[in-house]
Amino acid sequence: MKGSVTKTGDGRWRLVFDLGRDVSGKRQQKVVRFRGNKKDAERKMRDLINEYQSEGYVEPSKVTVGVYLTEWLGIVKDLVAPKTWQEYEVICRVHLIPNFGSQCLQKLQPMDIQSTYGQLLKDGRQDGKKGGLSPKTIRNHHGVLSKAYSDAVKWRKTSWNPTEAVELPKREETVPEALTKEELVILLSAAKDRALYPTYLMAATTGMRRGEILALRWSDIDMEAGSVQLTRSLEETREGLRIKDLKTRGSKRNVKIPSVMISELAKVRAKQSEMILALNLDRNGEDMVFTNFDGTMRKPSLVSAEFSKLIKKLDITQTSFHGLRHSHISHLLADGQPVKTVSVRVGHANAAMTLNRYAHVMPDSQEQLADDYGNELERLMEQSENR
Repeated sequence: MKGSVTKTGDGRWRLVFDLGRDVSGKRQQKVVRFRGNKKDAERKMRDLINEYQSEGYVEPSKVTVGVYLTEWLGIVKDLVAPKTWQEYEVICRVHLIPNFGSQCLQKLQPMDIQSTYGQLLKDGRQDGKKGGLSPKTIRNHHGVLSKAYSDAVKWRKTSWNPTEAVELPKREETVPEALTKEELVILLSAAKDRALYPTYLMAATTGMRRGEILALRWSDIDMEAGSVQLTRSLEETREGLRIKDLKTRGSKRNVKIPSVMISELAKVRAKQSEMILALNLDRNGEDMVFTNFDGTMRKPSLVSAEFSKLIKKLDITQTSFHGLRHSHISHLLADGQPVKTVSVRVGHANAAMTLNRYAHVMPDSQEQLADDYGNELERLMEQSENR
């Protein structure tokens, strides 16, 4: 590839290099304006040629971050799960485009991003309340911006990803809100006559996630073996409800259920059959377990909303529906169940994740350990002296 460097009347340099001929045979040239001395201009020309030949050349553009993010959202909509895209869209519309949208995609600097994150931590709330966004929220926003820029580099919209040079706020160590066993009994007793009681009981006795429970089919449950096979989850998006497969090997699992839950499931099935006959309904094609009275799938958001209404009436630790999962895990570990066993039961990625989040609820066995070790050492020393 050849190039030429000539000086222009305004004191700048005109860098022209030949791109060859296009499919029609027409010769293509690339022109870049450069300010500096001739030596620097010639070096710039060599760099541009090397970039182009190594497929690293990016066409200069004034496209803004806002315009690019809007286009990016349209492209990735069919490439990610609906719920994921919905989260991308909200983050872009509410935070990224208002904060970075007017800046040039190719010129946004790490310092600009770092400074904006710092400001959002102080006063970035969008709900009218005072205060800033949490470190977790900032990290979520950064993940979307980083993904968008990574794609821009792949698509040769920009030559680099400025998010890679940004330092993120440290993760917050969140302590799960769990009910004591006594509080759990109070909650379940108060819910006993409610339609959602079986759903609450399933969460409390298995640690299953809300979406996993609401996606259950009768074919997933082995009443004789007392087990549930988890392979999917129910997701709620703007477009409606959607069943999705569980992705990871750890999340796909077989969960044992206690006899109290088996008995409750038998009642659910009997009531469901009565309702189908009474209303002359067609049995749901999915044969779902936890449904509305007419056999339709329950919205996860409504399940959580009903739970919140109930627990607010009770004088116990205020937690969310997800808190039932935290409670189950906490109770098992506090009772001394093996971390690995609990981790597999609740579908954590690994035992380390379970230990990191729930170490505070596990019994401290150091005192017993010290006594056992000291007693054993003392016994061996006495034996040695008596020889």
